[in-house]
Amino acid sequence: MSSAQGSSARGAPSIDVFGTIRVGTPAQTFDVAIDTGSSNLLLTSEQCSSIGCLSHKTYSAKSSESAKPLSLLQQDDQSKESETVLLDISTGEAEGELVEDYVCLGEQGDVCAKTGLVQMTRMTEKPFAAFQFDGILGVGMPQGSLDKKFNFMANLAEMGALKRDRMSVWMANENDSENSEIIFGEIAEDRLGSELLWLPVSKFDTGMWQAKMDDFTIDDTPIGLCAKTGCEAAFDTGTNAIAAPEHMVSTILSALDIRQDCSNYNALPKLGLTFQGQVLHLDKSDYVKRVYTDDNLQCYHQFLPMELSGKKKDMILLGDPFMKKYYTVFDRESLNIGLALSKHRTLPGSL
Repeated sequence: MSSAQGSSARGAPSIDVFGTIRVGTPAQTFDVAIDTGSSNLLLTSEQCSSIGCLSHKTYSAKSSESAKPLSLLQQDDQSKESETVLLDISTGEAEGELVEDYVCLGEQGDVCAKTGLVQMTRMTEKPFAAFQFDGILGVGMPQGSLDKKFNFMANLAEMGALKRDRMSVWMANENDSENSEIIFGEIAEDRLGSELLWLPVSKFDTGMWQAKMDDFTIDDTPIGLCAKTGCEAAFDTGTNAIAAPEHMVSTILSALDIRQDCSNYNALPKLGLTFQGQVLHLDKSDYVKRVYTDDNLQCYHQFLPMELSGKKKDMILLGDPFMKKYYTVFDRESLNIGLALSKHRTLPGSL
């Protein structure tokens, strides 16, 4: 078993789970955001002079005895030159060269696999200058990787490096004294507050961990946002909100009627998400963030209108508000997603 932890602060980038990896020979250590919504490893290159790169620790391929250039155009191991790729990441863009090197989980580097990575040689200032981490470790499905060599989880499985070919995420909320945690190879049974509900992965071509969702409910009443065939919902550590197409978000917000001055906070209903006929509830404290500003209490909803395109069109992204409430298991052996109530610290008098 190997685990990684992380935390976030208000105004920080939207990835809440961080960990440490070791790359290369001798090992170079990096703090990375662990993202279930992407499938490649991205590290800032020492060759990058963009403003977005300057605040991050950089990877040096030339300092690693085990690094070698990769090209998707040349599928043999004798490629002498790296291929350059252009990537859209969050609200920005990055360009990088393809390299293969040893990648290990944790500071001790005991769980390792040779993996393709992108060393980013150019980044836009936004959002990278504000990122708190040195790179992104994508742990999504293989179809989201540039090539099978780039899927770290698949490479670990091929090496037999993990007890089980799965990972599980417990995301801390504001009451917890611990940091968020992702465990590779096992389930933290002591984090579970209920039995696991297992959902089959519904589509593979997006590279997302996604499942069929029946509908949203307000106080257990369906609001009809999903057709008879259901909606596609992805479980994404890289999103700090519940993101959905604009028409869905506007309908949900109209039904909830969240007032920014918090005057109706105590009367706000339960929001439900239905999977396989079972409603998973979010309380008002899950989907509303209360913030004191100049001695005034303000309420901010945690929904984000987002119009994705292509294979991800109409996708719902269940980020922090959902994943803080529900412990999530990503099982690559059975191609199922497991959901259970998360155990959290309860403060006296908390709502």
